Amino acid sequence: MVSNQDLIKAVFDDDVVKRNKWFFKADWEKAEIIKLETESKVLNIKYIIWINGAWKDGVWENGIWNNGTWKYGYWKEGYWYNGTWKEGYWYNGTWYNGDWENGYWKDGVWKDGIWKDGTWEDGVWEKGKIWNFNENKYLESKVSPNECKWSLSYGK
Repeated sequence: MVSNQDLIKAVFDDDVVKRNKWFFKADWEKAEIIKLETESKVLNIKYIIWINGAWKDGVWENGIWNNGTWKYGYWKEGYWYNGTWKEGYWYNGTWYNGDWENGYWKDGVWKDGIWKDGTWEDGVWEKGKIWNFNENKYLESKVSPNECKWSLSYGK
């Protein structure tokens, strides 16, 4: 059986572990992470694959989401394949190594939250705020980012 310490080292960059005092509480049976945080502004997650469970808070910077419930937090980039987004910040469009890195949403249910860039392919959008670059603010939307004319995801 892999120890929690070995699992943490496998998931997070070594330099993040060395430079930051950070912590999280986890219930490994339920795959539930609570209040993932760090003293630095962004905790860099390296190639995490999420299958089911509940994400309650923290920063997601890369990886694959495959089912489960996102309750709150900050999503920077990665691939969302299914699940339920209840609240939080989806922020993408980061310039990295000479190219744009984007989040990609393929399927699932968006109940509420804030969307700023990325690719929305398909899913159910109930309500949320989408960044409007013309007005330089978030506006309420009842249509998904690829259908919202002021969204950078429009038409994707």
